[in-house]
Amino acid sequence: MIHLLRAEWIKFRSVRSTWVLTGLAVALSLLIAGIAASADDGGQPAVETLAVSSTFVFILLLVLGIQFIGQEYRFGTIRATFTAVPNRTRVLAAKTMFGVGIGAVTGLVAFVGSFAVASIVFAGDDRSIPFDARLAETITAYVVVAAVSVVLGIGVGAITRNPALGIAAVLIDMFVLESLVTVFVSEDLGSVLPFNASFAALPGIGGDTLLSPWFVALAVYAAWAVGLLLIGGLIVERRDP
Repeated sequence: MIHLLRAEWIKFRSVRSTWVLTGLAVALSLLIAGIAASADDGGQPAVETLAVSSTFVFILLLVLGIQFIGQEYRFGTIRATFTAVPNRTRVLAAKTMFGVGIGAVTGLVAFVGSFAVASIVFAGDDRSIPFDARLAETITAYVVVAAVSVVLGIGVGAITRNPALGIAAVLIDMFVLESLVTVFVSEDLGSVLPFNASFAALPGIGGDTLLSPWFVALAVYAAWAVGLLLIGGLIVERRDP
């Protein structure tokens, strides 16, 4: 497994798009945190400003997960990978383990950066973000959802085996389908769909139509990621590249 993880690291650092996605995720989180903190008039807990900065982080990490395996199918390099390691389950497991690590690190860096930016902005108004249980909940959810987003992306990439198709599918679901289900079918059903659950996992973001408490939403999002990964694993095992 160690050599598979090492191979994933080599693939990650040798492809420009992976650095662009992770760097953009961090940069956008800092930018949004600064804008949200500047616009905050004190009407909500300061820590919720950090949660607002998470949206683009999770979307970009989801795209990163799709590319982890989708790009190999797109360019045909997955054949060489499976020739070197015939056990496809081990390959997918290595990609997942590596993806969890990259997602968690990126989420942590994005959160710390957002915290620093928001703290600087708040300092100008004699405000601060308290180090309390709410902050601990937020950083836990932020990092875990970031890691789970990569796993969900790997599952989608394994199912579609096409980066463009996978990205289009998740964006349509996130911005169109889940809203339609929530509004026209059932709020309860809409609340347990993956991206609504991911939004609700951040303390302070969940509204009346989203799951609560936050750790239940986090568990639902993780369940979706594991389910899609298992389906993707079956497809990878049974279909030729």
